[in-house]
Amino acid sequence: MGSVDTFDFDIKGTGILVSTVGAHAMTVRQVSGKFSLSQNCAIMLPLSDDAPVHFFLHQMDQIFRHERATIPADMQPSLRIEDLRRMWIVAPEWRLAHELGDWADAIQRRARSIRDRLTDNSIFWLSIGRR
Repeated sequence: MGSVDTFDFDIKGTGILVSTVGAHAMTVRQVSGKFSLSQNCAIMLPLSDDAPVHFFLHQMDQIFRHERATIPADMQPSLRIEDLRRMWIVAPEWRLAHELGDWADAIQRRARSIRDRLTDNSIFWLSIGRR
């Protein structure tokens, strides 16, 4: 466990944190700076400083959501290196990847803004199967 004066990682640029086991397995987050981690996590760091990390983050999030959906509810999800080796991601030219990542970031910010303004009174609840 880290404290104010200690940390295990100091990432100068940006990386992707992936949880590997448990209820939140295959959850991705963008990370940078100084931090410590528990076990059951993996950090993916770009080989290039100009790599569009946010583009890959959004793409991996969708791939992992699909993978999680294929795991039966009674099984604990996990992510292994072997799993990553069989997954394919799109890697367009960096300029385009940055633009697509920025676009996806903007859509997520807008969705969060709308979600944050919702109250229980403003949500229309649907009852499926009821008349």
